[in-house]
Amino acid sequence: MTACSSKKEVAKKGILTQDAQLKYFYRTDNLSNILDKAVKENKLVYVDIYADWCLPCKVMNESVYGDREAMDYLNDNFICYKLDGEKVNGPNLVALWQIRNYPGLLFLNQRGGVLEKNLGSLTKAELMAMGDRALATSLTQAVPELLNDTCTDVGE
Repeated sequence: MTACSSKKEVAKKGILTQDAQLKYFYRTDNLSNILDKAVKENKLVYVDIYADWCLPCKVMNESVYGDREAMDYLNDNFICYKLDGEKVNGPNLVALWQIRNYPGLLFLNQRGGVLEKNLGSLTKAELMAMGDRALATSLTQAVPELLNDTCTDVGE
């Protein structure tokens, strides 16, 4: 798309405006709020750590987060969390997750454990494939926990 004459035209083509993109992402200084929300909604967490000056971050904002299919996929499966890696609590999380360049893209379980991590921008297809791997990993981690919970004290 090279030009748009109205927001209606943008919506018809499956491209989200900047305002629409932002509604999919939670912004908070407290990761535990995000993890609590993930538990309540029974979802994993998608984290995008960016910097204001980062060009690949801006490209992802346009090409991936501007795509309705990508954002519907993320919103249906994950609590989406976007934070500036250089402000407020960002530097602490950058250190915790060893983010050496931006964007830092992570999929977390509901306890904050990293299931998938990528440093650098991704295409829509690459991000969705990464999300699928995170979902599959979380399922394989959940099965042994369920088995342990249901198989204890069988002999009594």
